[in-house]
Amino acid sequence: MKSKIAKKTPLKSDSSLASTVFSILDSRIQFLEYQINLQFTLQNKSAKNQLTAYEKLMVFYEKTSDALKLLQILKEWVRADNAFIIFNLLQNDEYLNYSETQLEKKIRI
Repeated sequence: MKSKIAKKTPLKSDSSLASTVFSILDSRIQFLEYQINLQFTLQNKSAKNQLTAYEKLMVFYEKTSDALKLLQILKEWVRADNAFIIFNLLQNDEYLNYSETQLEKKIRI
């Protein structure tokens, strides 16, 4: 008995995955930018000691800006032919285990 389920062509599924991965990357980038802005606002409002507030903000910014740079690299390079690789790198934040150069080499095809 033949199945009536239509199979997707590889091209359609690859571009659909690329679009999904792009959306995931965009959401993560927006969320990190929001966290940075929120942290900056909170530190400025609640700080009695400006130097302490600045130091805390810089530590937070350093952590999040590294992740933000890597996400932006992934977003720049996401294509239909490497979407699966990038999707896997996003799982469990695996992309954080790579430097910018290593990440670019891994995803460029």
